[in-house]
Amino acid sequence: MKKTLSIILSLLMIISTFFAIPFETFADELTSGKCGENAYYEFDSETGLLIISGEGEMQDYTWETDSPFSCNSNIIKVVIENGITRIGNGSFNFCTSLLSIELPESLLSIGKNSFDSCYSISNLEIPNSVKNIEDCSFESCSGINSIIFGKNIEVIGKSSFENCRGLESIELPSGLTEIGERAFNDCPNLTNIKLPDKLTKIGVSAFVDTGYYCNADNWENDVLYIGNHLIRANSSVSGLYTVKDGTKVIADWAFYRCQELTDIEIPKSVSSVYGNSFYNCCNIESIKVENGNTVYDSRHNCNAIIKTSDNELVFGCKNTIIPNDINSIGNQAFKYCRGLTEVSVPDSVTSIGEFSFESCEYLQSVTLSKNVISIFYGAFIGCMNLKDVYYSGTQEQWNNINIGLYNGMLQNAVIHYNCFDNCKHLPLSPVKENKVEATYDKAGSYDEVVYCSVCGAEISRVRKSIDKLTPPTPAPAPAPSTPTPNVDKKTNTLTVKAKTATVKFAKLKKKHQSVAVKNVLTVSKAKGTVTYAKQSGNKKITINKKTGKVTVKKGLKKGTYKIKVKVSAAGNSTYKSGSKTVTFKIKVK
Repeated sequence: MKKTLSIILSLLMIISTFFAIPFETFADELTSGKCGENAYYEFDSETGLLIISGEGEMQDYTWETDSPFSCNSNIIKVVIENGITRIGNGSFNFCTSLLSIELPESLLSIGKNSFDSCYSISNLEIPNSVKNIEDCSFESCSGINSIIFGKNIEVIGKSSFENCRGLESIELPSGLTEIGERAFNDCPNLTNIKLPDKLTKIGVSAFVDTGYYCNADNWENDVLYIGNHLIRANSSVSGLYTVKDGTKVIADWAFYRCQELTDIEIPKSVSSVYGNSFYNCCNIESIKVENGNTVYDSRHNCNAIIKTSDNELVFGCKNTIIPNDINSIGNQAFKYCRGLTEVSVPDSVTSIGEFSFESCEYLQSVTLSKNVISIFYGAFIGCMNLKDVYYSGTQEQWNNINIGLYNGMLQNAVIHYNCFDNCKHLPLSPVKENKVEATYDKAGSYDEVVYCSVCGAEISRVRKSIDKLTPPTPAPAPAPSTPTPNVDKKTNTLTVKAKTATVKFAKLKKKHQSVAVKNVLTVSKAKGTVTYAKQSGNKKITINKKTGKVTVKKGLKKGTYKIKVKVSAAGNSTYKSGSKTVTFKIKVK
């Protein structure tokens, strides 16, 4: 819609040029009037000063009911007087000549799109009274280079400062709890960011394409942290990843499409993580929350993240055994878990959250108890192979479940009613519960428990012992070593020369592009196996460790990029290992 409005404005300006009509003629003359139930405005056309006075909230405006101030290039300064508590949606958007605004201490909230595209504002001071900066409030205010945030702000809405290209540094207040998706996205000069520990949610792409995000030096082993918060991991992260000790928040989509990630360990410091933090990580096999975490747990070695206070399963994987003491399965908990073939939901669960099993495309059967009350919107959307639902209640009880929209694949499966009355019990693999570790002085023990994969009932429980630990035997004294002759190896003759390769931008807009190693490096006279390790450079350019093949990822902008790479030769019986570090260039044009 904004693009449409911009086109219309441009056409009006062209028409005014051809016919010598002042552009302001297209707008109603602004003098004074009402802008809320008890809010009023007065405009001085000679000075460009607009004053808002009165009490309570300003009126909300939409694209259909334009604000009297929207798109007015005569407004130079806005002063909102004490008594106004909220700036209405869309109040001052596209006021392209607006240089400064003064906000009162009575203000509690800044409405959606209220100053959108006011790109002449350079400095912004938000009073301490403000608690909520709503969605897109200052989006595309590209002239803002300095913001003083009031100390009582609790929420910064989505896209609220997106495309503020002049912004260089932010220090967010200690009471802030939530940052919306794309809040500071595409702020290329924003290199200094300070976030408070009290945060509980960081939305998708909140800091993507900021100067901080694009600086390779800020990434630790392909993972970006800002202070104590994990913001994003590169899709190259694989195997086991242990979240850094001291981390407070794991942002939404933090591990987006890390499809080679298999094991995740959450430290006891983490106080906020969501199911979509691991969006499309479809090959995770093991999940563990460190003992001592006061917010989350992985009880009974269940391979899941459980929110302890309300017994909600936040995130699970293909090896998760849903504990029989949780109350709900959270939103997106198993989304894109393609290794999941069957699910047994225990009797304790009463609700299944939105998109909780979305796109589990190999899921074939689901076991549900009659205690389930709600299955929310899209919980089983995309489960194209779901064939059977084993339900412990009657058909009438099934019909009384509140099943949200887009659950047709669940409803179209074969529903087996009253199926647990005479359940023949198909046992799952034994699990260990109530484990007491053995010591050197005392034997340990644990319960070996077997549950039914169909109805979730406990089939057997046997207490087993663990032998006492055996004290270590002192190691024998090492035999005297026989000196070996010192054979001097030759220096590796590895030679590496860097080149410049060109990638066409038109192709890169559609998909990733590959560049053979021979087009960026000339490697010769190597003794032993050659490997390649990227040292620095744009994160969208990667190098295969074994082959040296360069991948330039889709979306990289035009320009010349320098990539520092370490080329190593392993050596052999005659030659030592050796390495050379060079810098090649990739031109995108």
